[in-house]
Amino acid sequence: MMKRHAIVILGAALLGCPPDEVREEVTNRIACGQLCDWSVDCGRSQLSKDACEDDCEDKADANDDFRREVEDCSECIDNDDLTCQQNEEICSDECDIAAPVTSD
Repeated sequence: MMKRHAIVILGAALLGCPPDEVREEVTNRIACGQLCDWSVDCGRSQLSKDACEDDCEDKADANDDFRREVEDCSECIDNDDLTCQQNEEICSDECDIAAPVTSD
């Protein structure tokens, strides 16, 4: 995953993107990646991880409120010692908007 982040940073820098935009893009990618790993692994989303990340990043890029929801959820679930159930209970308020439960 770090290799992908380095490519994004390098590509953005080469295209002349302002540093704030680069930082926001990388932050969105990292937060969405973490959120989608948890969401898919724990059965909260029926999307593939790639589809989840693409959807999340598109929404986060377009909407600052959604981006903040993603960051809040990502920070809350960033605990490897907790089970999916425990994260679900502890982080439901932070994650209900950014990672809604989906089904087929």
